[in-house]
Amino acid sequence: IVSSVAISPDGKRAASSGHDGTIKVWRLADEKRLWRHREDCCFRRVAFCANGELVAALALNGTVLLFDVRTGIIVKRINLPGKYVNCGAFFRDGCRAVFVFDGPDLKVWDLQSNREITRLTGLPGQADSVLLSANERRIAAHGCRAVADERIMISAAAVWDSGSNQLICRLEPAKHISQIILHPNGDILVGHQSELLRENAHFFQIPAGKLIATATDYGGT
Repeated sequence: IVSSVAISPDGKRAASSGHDGTIKVWRLADEKRLWRHREDCCFRRVAFCANGELVAALALNGTVLLFDVRTGIIVKRINLPGKYVNCGAFFRDGCRAVFVFDGPDLKVWDLQSNREITRLTGLPGQADSVLLSANERRIAAHGCRAVADERIMISAAAVWDSGSNQLICRLEPAKHISQIILHPNGDILVGHQSELLRENAHFFQIPAGKLIATATDYGGT
């Protein structure tokens, strides 16, 4: 099962990570697989970084691998502290990342020294996804927290400024959103919501957190 897909900055390659422990890279022009690597783990996230020279992969057990994009050779292996990494996102420089361990906080991580740089707080509950805007100005996370004696789950989303690491927007409850994406400039957050046969996309202005539009697609059986 594919867990994530990424496209290189020049648009010439694609990479995928799998729950079966595989990392694959393809050349898009002829759909040729360039290389494949397998580990005894479950990969959650793959990304291109260092101007597309490296492929970064994050495993559920806290293993981070950096590959040479051309050869598939591992150039760096990092073992993060702890036994579980819920999700993560990589900066393009290949030197920093944002990880979520077993807790509500996001941690900005130095991949060179394998240590925490700073901590991002303000998201209620456990984060289950984290991402960066294309211009890397914003860091966003989505998660859920239990209410009413843990019988009801309420979704929440938060956005931070990556320069100051300050929380600039929090959305709670976020219309039971199951997934988020950021506009490339980081000024709009889009949340996906499923309701019976209806799929909704809610557009929020950042940093105001104001709902500015909703797009609806009606499905059928």
